[in-house]
Amino acid sequence: MKKTSSHPFGIAALTTAVAFLFYLVPASAQIVPVKVIIGAIPVQPGNVIRDDCKLLEVVLQKQNTGRGPCCYKILLNNKLPTGAKLNPAAFQVSIKNGNITDVYAASNTWQQTPAAVPPKAKLVKWSHTTFKIPPGQTPVATICVEGLTPAWLQYTWLDRTGAVLCRDSVQLADCVNEQTDLCDNPLIQNSGFAPGPTSAPPANWSVGYGSPVFSGSPSSGFMDVGHLEASGNQTQGSAIVQVLVPTKRIYRGKKYLFSAAVRFLANQNTSNYARLRAVAFNGALPNTGSMHPAPGPNLAIIGRSRKIKDCGDWMLVEFFVWTANKDFQNIALNVFTDDGATAKLLIDNVSLCEVSYSDCEEARLDAAGKPVLPPGYQAPPAGFPCTPEEELDEYNNGSLQDLYGSPPYNYTGTTDWYANAGDKCFSIGGTIPDYVENYNCDDSLRQAGLNIPCDSLNRWLQDPNVDAFTIPKPVPLQPIGPISSRTCPHPPNFQEGNWAFKGKDIIYIHGLELGHVVKRIVPTAAWPGALANWPYDPQEFYGSGFYKKAAIKTWKDHIEYFTNNQNNPANNYRNRYFVVAYNCSQRLDIAVHSVLTQIREAMENGTDVVYDTAGDSRKTRCFGREYVIISQSTGAMVADVLLAIANDTKTDPAMAAKYGNIGYIADRCVGHIARRGAFTGSDLATILVALTQPVPGATAIATGLMLQNGDSFADLANPNNHSVIRSSILVDLIPKIARDKWGPYMDRVPVKVLTVSGGHPTFLSQKELSFGGAVYAAAPAIGNVMGVGGGAIPAIIAQILKVALTFKYIVHPGFDDGVITTDCANGRKSTFLNPSTFQPTKRIKVFDMGIETPRAASYFLDQLKRGTTSTFCTGATPYLSPTGMVQPVSSYSLNQSYRNHFTFVQAAGEHWIKKDLTSCDYRTTAIGGSSNYEEQLVVNNSSLFNPTTGIIHPGIVSHMGETIKGLTIPIFYIKIKRVRGFPIPVVCSRPYYIWKRTYHNLQSDCLLDCDYAYRYLFKN
Repeated sequence: MKKTSSHPFGIAALTTAVAFLFYLVPASAQIVPVKVIIGAIPVQPGNVIRDDCKLLEVVLQKQNTGRGPCCYKILLNNKLPTGAKLNPAAFQVSIKNGNITDVYAASNTWQQTPAAVPPKAKLVKWSHTTFKIPPGQTPVATICVEGLTPAWLQYTWLDRTGAVLCRDSVQLADCVNEQTDLCDNPLIQNSGFAPGPTSAPPANWSVGYGSPVFSGSPSSGFMDVGHLEASGNQTQGSAIVQVLVPTKRIYRGKKYLFSAAVRFLANQNTSNYARLRAVAFNGALPNTGSMHPAPGPNLAIIGRSRKIKDCGDWMLVEFFVWTANKDFQNIALNVFTDDGATAKLLIDNVSLCEVSYSDCEEARLDAAGKPVLPPGYQAPPAGFPCTPEEELDEYNNGSLQDLYGSPPYNYTGTTDWYANAGDKCFSIGGTIPDYVENYNCDDSLRQAGLNIPCDSLNRWLQDPNVDAFTIPKPVPLQPIGPISSRTCPHPPNFQEGNWAFKGKDIIYIHGLELGHVVKRIVPTAAWPGALANWPYDPQEFYGSGFYKKAAIKTWKDHIEYFTNNQNNPANNYRNRYFVVAYNCSQRLDIAVHSVLTQIREAMENGTDVVYDTAGDSRKTRCFGREYVIISQSTGAMVADVLLAIANDTKTDPAMAAKYGNIGYIADRCVGHIARRGAFTGSDLATILVALTQPVPGATAIATGLMLQNGDSFADLANPNNHSVIRSSILVDLIPKIARDKWGPYMDRVPVKVLTVSGGHPTFLSQKELSFGGAVYAAAPAIGNVMGVGGGAIPAIIAQILKVALTFKYIVHPGFDDGVITTDCANGRKSTFLNPSTFQPTKRIKVFDMGIETPRAASYFLDQLKRGTTSTFCTGATPYLSPTGMVQPVSSYSLNQSYRNHFTFVQAAGEHWIKKDLTSCDYRTTAIGGSSNYEEQLVVNNSSLFNPTTGIIHPGIVSHMGETIKGLTIPIFYIKIKRVRGFPIPVVCSRPYYIWKRTYHNLQSDCLLDCDYAYRYLFKN
């Protein structure tokens, strides 16, 4: 045995090791051997044999000789009377959930098979030399075992022919060993880095990258001669590689446990820790110089250690159990840190073992929050310098395509694979804050000064009286003319340059412009066009007209981001585009007619078409021969209805007489991308239009939430303004009217509609209150209306904002983006009382532990269906929250979608179009400094990826990745290692999760939700 440091709890001296063995055994067992007496169960039927089996006893006496931590002397007690029908001549024992590690002191009256017991034996048999086990007590041998809880010793009495007479088993509850001891299939060769005859890497190992050092010094290392010294930081360092032998490679679906002996020397490092990573790979290790390779199609992360610190000596560390996502032939190890500081680590006795137990273990904590040792483990004695510390970890685990693209999960880009992933430990542990568990809707409103019960508001929103608003005032609308047949210029080569949608033209349809209504209520000389209407004042819808300028302003930031983005030149798309305008002070049927007319003018005359002056020789001619609609909010409803109407004119004479023969508008549209589409309206509109019992502040709150930043505020609660409001498109946005009147049109839209939905958190209480979004922008104006001053935000405005954010939680069942629910944004026919829902496997796992607590609490309450404690509303899919957290779904119920409507991307974003083009998040909805930046691919129909008929380029699938976040704590314990027959106590560290959450998000850097639409849709 080589020398080591003098740390008393390492492997310093044999005397210490033997003495410590005594420490591991219970006090009672140190004085008197434990005796277990067990009978036997007959194999053959019959009372005589059954009675005889009861007379065959086995006595197990626990031994404390130092030969092993769990050894038993076996004594047989044959109480059979003379002339008994049973004639036992042999005896055998086997073990379940463990191994037989040693057999000694066998009596010479027995013939043992096998004569020399291997270290990982499962069965031993003894045959008596007289061919009959004598009466009375007969010693057999002493057997040492190791096992997992529960380990069972199974024994059998045999006759001289080997036939089974009686059998039984006993649980060895006090024989629990560290799992790597049970390695039935060790994959790694030369795990101790035994040096070869030269200075080259030891046998079976090679250098992956960097400059690892293999040491063969006999004065250091763990257990035997040879160890590895490796260093690294967050991004680069050194690595070693082993090619696994063909019979011991890693196989998909099998579980593996990695462990290693490690030592961190504080006097050799400026950092106070180092970490170890193991990866499996095929082919050559990716050539990244000295950079640590990221997971990919041919490389997967086996595991990562916690921070390894200076604990005074060598220590064994384990990783979490890893399930191989595919077959692998190589393994590599590297050292890293969480930042740019480089650290060195000593490594020895590397082990990768195939195991069969679960990888879903959660830490058990005592009242003080300290980890509780599992049965059979012994904690290091007082004086051990390292103590359990909680540690956060977060890392990219690879793409879903690489991790789950094979059976049994078969991930191909759609969300249905999650139904097959019930065995995955996506979520473990966690806690829900008391203020979330004790949240009371009425109290929240009352504390904010709004004296109305939530149930009263709920009941009114469930079935508002809207009969008076369902029939719009008739407006004379002229049929829309056809377009001329003409030869169109040859289009540019769409394979060259940067063209979205393979060069197809784009029509942008804006959402609700509440400013139209506000400026009509408070008209000034600054905006005379606010009083104009379609079709009487068409000039205000073209060129520099009032409505046209407002529409262009709405889309300005979006269009600049995608056509002239200095921060992301990869966008800068060259497509021709056209921004339509409609008057939100008029009803939806008039809006549809005005947009249809403008589309016809753009197709026929190129009116208001924008084109790339440097590279598109077509200019404005023949616009829209193939086009894509991109809509926002209310624009989604407008787009669906106009496409359905245009298509109807081909077969319905009445529709053709009213609108003209405009089937070409539907035929030339290849698809519709709806960002935050208000397909079923918003109950904020119900409050503004149909609230018959005024609630103080409610109309102001709804107005603030529906205003875009920069819009002027007006008091829509004033009865003098009702005639304007009730003649506006807000009426059509009342969910009941949206579903009943316009739903049939949306249900027969002739093209595929791809939804880009959002969800952002509700704010809860003064503690979590943060100002953001349109409400913040409107706050000074709200203050002016209420007579409490403008400019600064006084206390009463903070109170109003608090009401607004609680109000949002009441008005929008489930996830929402501040204005509409996610059911609405995904084109589902939901109602206020009937949102899409799921039942979780465990309620705590719905709480998102991996984000800031205020944001997580808000998402949790947003999602919880009111009036229940364990029913949760879904996002675009029941399996993913807007943060990308994998939801613990037991069962779910989704409302039916309108025909041809499909989910595409979900984002943790708010309703309005992003204004800040310099960052990659949606900060208008941030809480407590957190960023909302997550996006998920949420496709629910595999045909959309069809390379011939589909509309989503399958290249997007590889961008969905997995991130693991967790809070872990180690358990330090003592394990007895046997070296050349001598027991040696070793400190081990095994990690447990306090909580873990798994996130599936699109991984591309600095791309927003609509980036994925421009890059991956309509490429055919």
